[in-house]
Amino acid sequence: YQKLAGFVGNWTSKGSGIDSPFGPAETQSLTIHCEWFPGHTAVVRHLDGTKSLSGEDHELQVLTYDPVAKGYFSHWFNNLGGSGVYRVSISNDTLTAASVAEVQGKPYKIRGTMTGLGTDRLSYVQEYSEDGKVWTAYFHSTGTRVK
Repeated sequence: YQKLAGFVGNWTSKGSGIDSPFGPAETQSLTIHCEWFPGHTAVVRHLDGTKSLSGEDHELQVLTYDPVAKGYFSHWFNNLGGSGVYRVSISNDTLTAASVAEVQGKPYKIRGTMTGLGTDRLSYVQEYSEDGKVWTAYFHSTGTRVK
């Protein structure tokens, strides 16, 4: 569980995306509050902000380690009715999350990579692939810890 400790605290984040199957190009600005769940078995992340086209942006994420599955998971929910689960791996200062999303009946593999765990600056890129071989980056963001 201690690999999740680097998320705890308050953050600001700025990001931008390109046109993709998941929506139009837009920018995003967030404040993020991350805290340990009682028992220190999960980190709860509250993301609140705005997107340049779609307006208010609120998301709840729960990052945890599942000792039975022997892996990390991220469960998320947003104010637009979206939700999902990502399988997560953590190695050194890098978190990689993987999932599958369906848009208009077409499945896409999703991969998010965050670097800088354990520091005061996190870089994030989200990519999609139709075949799992060719990946297209469609969102980038940078998070800064608020001191």
